[in-house]
Amino acid sequence: MGRSIKIACRVALVLLALLVPICGAGAEQLLRVGVYPYKPLIFKDDTGCVQGLYPDLLEDIARREAFKVEYVEGSWLECLERLEAGRIDLLPAIAYSPERAALYRFSRETVLTNWGQLYTRPGLQLASFMDLNAKKIAVYRQGIFSEALIKLTRELGLECTFIAAEDYDTIFRFIEEGRVDAGVANHLFGLMRASDYRIARSTIIFMPTELRFAAPRQAPIDLLDIIDSHILQLKADKASTYYASINRWAVDRWVTMTQQKRWARWALGGFAGALAAAVMLLGASMWLRRQVRLKAEALVHRDRELDRQIEAKEFTGRALKEKERTLATLMGNLPGMVYRCRADHRRTVEFVSSGSRTLLGYAPEDFSTGRIECLGQLVHPDDAAAVADGIAAATAQNAPYRMVYRMKSGSRSYKWIGDQGAVVAAEAGTIFEGFIADITQQQETELALRRENEKLRAGMKDRYRLGGILGKSLVMQQVYEMILKAGASDDPVVITGESGTGKELAARAIHDLSRRAGGPFVPVNCGAIPENLLERELFGHVKGAFTGADDSKGGLLDAAGGGTLFLDEIGDIPGVMQVKLLRAIEGGGYTPVGGTEVKRADIRIVAATNKNLDRLVESGFLREDFYYRLHVLPVRLPPLRRRREDIPLLVEHFLAKVDEVARPAFGANVMEALSGYHWPGNVRELQNVVHRYVALGTLDLDSKKALPASVGQDDSDPPDASEVLDLRAAVERFEKQHIERLLRQHNWHRGTVAEILNINRKTLFSKIKTYRIKKS
Repeated sequence: MGRSIKIACRVALVLLALLVPICGAGAEQLLRVGVYPYKPLIFKDDTGCVQGLYPDLLEDIARREAFKVEYVEGSWLECLERLEAGRIDLLPAIAYSPERAALYRFSRETVLTNWGQLYTRPGLQLASFMDLNAKKIAVYRQGIFSEALIKLTRELGLECTFIAAEDYDTIFRFIEEGRVDAGVANHLFGLMRASDYRIARSTIIFMPTELRFAAPRQAPIDLLDIIDSHILQLKADKASTYYASINRWAVDRWVTMTQQKRWARWALGGFAGALAAAVMLLGASMWLRRQVRLKAEALVHRDRELDRQIEAKEFTGRALKEKERTLATLMGNLPGMVYRCRADHRRTVEFVSSGSRTLLGYAPEDFSTGRIECLGQLVHPDDAAAVADGIAAATAQNAPYRMVYRMKSGSRSYKWIGDQGAVVAAEAGTIFEGFIADITQQQETELALRRENEKLRAGMKDRYRLGGILGKSLVMQQVYEMILKAGASDDPVVITGESGTGKELAARAIHDLSRRAGGPFVPVNCGAIPENLLERELFGHVKGAFTGADDSKGGLLDAAGGGTLFLDEIGDIPGVMQVKLLRAIEGGGYTPVGGTEVKRADIRIVAATNKNLDRLVESGFLREDFYYRLHVLPVRLPPLRRRREDIPLLVEHFLAKVDEVARPAFGANVMEALSGYHWPGNVRELQNVVHRYVALGTLDLDSKKALPASVGQDDSDPPDASEVLDLRAAVERFEKQHIERLLRQHNWHRGTVAEILNINRKTLFSKIKTYRIKKS
């Protein structure tokens, strides 16, 4: 029976072939087809033969069109690269997407529709995507459905842990072993292999995808048209290779036939002879009708496909317009201008945001209509070369750029702007995309400070002066550097140094160098204000706060608003006031005496003391939090004895204020005496000594002995011969007299004298014993 059916069918096919006109013959066309592991659609079996639904279709089409099929095996990514490079002519079973359509040509006719499906370990119920939160999910590294699931969970805000797998079999094994809660696979693979594992199929499916044929972009379109034509014919014929291959490769319920269906096949075989006779008589007519029907169906299918594409484009267009509106709103609210321009030397403009109005005074239409063609024509001529170099470097290195330069506005004035952007590769070529912000105020402030610092540095170099401070010694140059750094900051400063070293002058120099130079400088001697008055002096008081408070009065913090408050002798501030002052400095505010309103102080604190702050903290006189809040930028002023080379410069400065007629002469001996003195009162004492010398004509250094003014003149009389000793004796005599004089001057405080002499205390004690120096 079966053999007779086959013979009858062969006869029918031969008769049909005789009715079709022969169009010609020629050499077979080679068709290179990519093969990758995608069972059951296309794969290589254990014997090395290419199998699957798509090879069945291709072999059928190749027989009809006289193609010679050559299979090129590789991984999925290798096949995609070969297709894009044109090293293969066709890639089957590839999912269509608009992104891929930009790289390859696709057939119009869909062979199968596939989709992603989630599989779980037994017992785990997943009813919706929200149930995936906090789950471990296995995904295929190269899977389109895995990428879609990851993107979807992120858009939903789900916290999932994704475990990468090399293939779908590995995903199913991970689920079976309990290493993950779920895994994603394509529907077709799951139908073929899921039953081999102890896993469950969830009801969650997503991303239906059309599987088609694809060819290189540069390849002629005829090949895909031929494939589309044949697939239409095969899909229209229920007995074609298309449906036979689906039954062969798809799923059990498609492949398995019941016994009844098999008997039905045998029953139909009885009519094979009659069918062959009908074919012999009506073959030509049937063939023509079939061609007409296939063409009609193809046109209907194409119309439906066009309608679907139009609908998809309309939806995409509406979504795109909404995104453009949102993006335009966001860019319009930015404090600057977003731009896109060509990567030429002038940066020809393609787009600017509405922020151009606020930034430069130009409307976006001024750029689009050609009134302003490029950003380069707005750059200040003095900055053009630097901008061009920055753009060239960014283009060469394909790196982001940041530039500061001047740009001309609509009012013909120039603004300082900050320009940052990146080099972007687009279809039309390389472009620049960036953002421009107005930094005029910031830049002008910085330039002003820079000019002032340069001016002050030049002044120091020429005259050894910084503000009211004089000194050319190395230690004073270091002090100047620290003052300059403190002036550039707005942090609190603590100036330490002995009395008379010029702490208030340093504080005023820091104020003059800071951004608060235009504000007030308010000095406060904390040690000179009684404790019970200090709070109201600092914070002020309201009317009626105490007896005699007839009016409200602001405090020193109010007076220093926008400027600098100089707190001299902070070591004398009581503990309670330290707490209140700390709160005011840290932004907590302060309350005037007798009031309830909390005020905020816009001040910078510069503090000073001649005491050891560390010891004050250790002893509890100074709170640690108060100390650490103020002790941010320390400036240490050296005593005058540590910079003796500055004494002539200071003397000259003090004498310059005296009338030239009344100005006395300072001989070498006077300068030597001044330079050799200990100066416990530092610069203040030196100033008083110079003024006293000018007024009285005497050089009073230790308040017990006064040198006559004539000491400043050269002695012409030779010393008595009886006083001439050998060198060693003369040195010892001078050393003894010098030590005795210093001990008397400093009330026999050996530690101070040892420090002045710059020797160890034990050495001093030894010399006192050797020279038999006794307290008188």
